[in-house]
Amino acid sequence: MEKLPLIVDAHTHLFNARYVPLKGILQSWGVGPTPAYLLSKLVYAVTGRSKLDKIHSKFSISPEDAEPLSKLMEQFAEITVLAMLPEFNHEITISEENILIIQDSFVDDELHSILLEINDIYGCKNSAKELEINYLSEHLSNLSHGNNIEFLVPPTFSWVKMTIVNMLKSALEFVDNTLDTIDFVLNMLLSEKMMLGRLTNYYDDFAENFLLFHYMMDMEYPYKDKPKYEFYRHQLPRMTALEKYSKGKVIGFSAFDAIRFSQKEYQSEDELKALIEAHLASALEQGKIGFKFYPPMGFKPFGNSLMPRIQFCVDIFLDFCVENRIPVFTHCTPEGFEVTKGSGLNSDPEFWEKAIKHKPSRKNLILCFGHAGGGERKLAQGLSRGWLAKESEWGSTNYAFKVAELCRTFEFVYCDLSYLHEILDDPQEYNALKCRLIIELNKKKSVKHPYLLSDKMMYGSDWHMKSVVNNLHLYLEKMINIFQDECLVKYRNKFFCKNAIMYIDIESYTARARDVLNASCYEQYMDIISLAKTLE
Repeated sequence: MEKLPLIVDAHTHLFNARYVPLKGILQSWGVGPTPAYLLSKLVYAVTGRSKLDKIHSKFSISPEDAEPLSKLMEQFAEITVLAMLPEFNHEITISEENILIIQDSFVDDELHSILLEINDIYGCKNSAKELEINYLSEHLSNLSHGNNIEFLVPPTFSWVKMTIVNMLKSALEFVDNTLDTIDFVLNMLLSEKMMLGRLTNYYDDFAENFLLFHYMMDMEYPYKDKPKYEFYRHQLPRMTALEKYSKGKVIGFSAFDAIRFSQKEYQSEDELKALIEAHLASALEQGKIGFKFYPPMGFKPFGNSLMPRIQFCVDIFLDFCVENRIPVFTHCTPEGFEVTKGSGLNSDPEFWEKAIKHKPSRKNLILCFGHAGGGERKLAQGLSRGWLAKESEWGSTNYAFKVAELCRTFEFVYCDLSYLHEILDDPQEYNALKCRLIIELNKKKSVKHPYLLSDKMMYGSDWHMKSVVNNLHLYLEKMINIFQDECLVKYRNKFFCKNAIMYIDIESYTARARDVLNASCYEQYMDIISLAKTLE
């Protein structure tokens, strides 16, 4: 396939497990409190180790695997055991000196204490013995000196690995999509740099140049569970460092959580307003281009009538973004990371229409609907077929229909077509999406709809979420093929890059954030601006 000159992926994530309240998320997916607590502790301890980045790519599943879930659980256990080995700059062989180094490292590692906790509940026949302080040194001392320890340690902990598998089985007992869930957790073990490397490798195969928008998630307060990294103190500066490391391949969005600020003690509304605006300004000062707004975490852009303090916080946020011309990105499907069952319905585009119409100035809100309403998703009553809809399903209960209407009605409202994972393995759904796009993108302007959807819709993947984390090549290939159709090819450059660049107003961003950006980032953004102007 011929490479495109420029691709903008308007919807990616580069955070790992330490950025999210993993225990709370696992419980929201149906994992019981005990396995959720232990699994989250284990994942936090393993995540981001440099050794893991080196070995992670060796672990994968294929369609030919007879029992892929069992294989993934075994791989997770193997990774945990390998992560316990200390870092060496050379091949580790058996010697008295190396055995003592490994034994001391193992006992001192937080993984050892976590495994002891796991063993108390899920332990197997000899797993307790394998966790004894002198077990490893005694076992390795009986083997021939000179052998490579990395190949000998994992079999040494066969019962510990079985214990980890037992915990995973317990965790996944009442979870839907168990294979995707454990695969997602495995991917979340990577360091931020390794995440970025995986993602950029995909786009090197499809584009001469590319730009990735990545979105943060502030989830601590909705889930009532602290992530390993605190959002403002740790997450923001770490992501800023990653953006600089990317040399301009990544632009970052911060996140806004109304619940966080609604729970702050304050003397007056003016004081709370100043607090919110100070936090928003601090994110922008760290080079973030805009903010993600995530309704499934328990709040809406409009209509929080039972939670007036939350609505006050939301209004402060929206007015700040309007006044300062800051892009807002919102999740838009009826599902998602639901903090409570059904909270995904907070993402209904009708709430955004009401929020925009609430004040005359809000017509200038720069807004992008992530997923553009999505594919087939559950509603409170029935289904929304989203962008896979037949004509009879394309109406006022369909989130995608509502998004298209708002994009055609308001000048600064956009959408990204991400996570339409149904097209990956279903030719009928692929054709349904293509047919719907041919109809909608070719509609003309009217008095009621003064803007074209073809000027508003952009490509996104939602990598590294569950259904695309290992399928991005296929997803991107199918999207490119759709826009090869003679009825859509004239919109290809708008869809894959120009609309996304218009949404974020990259020229204004580059001027605003120049003091934060390094020279490589600035030069790359200038190249993107110049290249986009040459494309029809």
